[in-house]
Amino acid sequence: APIRPQNFIENRQFWPLVEEVMAQHAHVDPELQAQAAFQKTGWMNIADGRNPPPLGRTGNAEDILGCVLIEDKTIMPGSFQPNCAHRPVSADGLFQLPKFLHAKLLERLS
Repeated sequence: APIRPQNFIENRQFWPLVEEVMAQHAHVDPELQAQAAFQKTGWMNIADGRNPPPLGRTGNAEDILGCVLIEDKTIMPGSFQPNCAHRPVSADGLFQLPKFLHAKLLERLS
């Protein structure tokens, strides 16, 4: 059966690892760096790839992994803030990290 919010049981030890990987590596993620250069300054949301918002729009709260602070087109190291409203599983499926962060998570888990 497909993963749905109704039949999903969260592993309470896993999600803190996901957030730790994002906190450690978001500032060097090439995809996020490109978005930061476009935004230039302020707080930038990190969208969940399962349901990305249209360009220039804010996604649904359950589809925002967290945010990072941008100063002068650069993601500030250590600025990642997790979004407590994010849902690892929604009606759109399982969460999807940006490719770089996904690879870093797999490294951390191996």
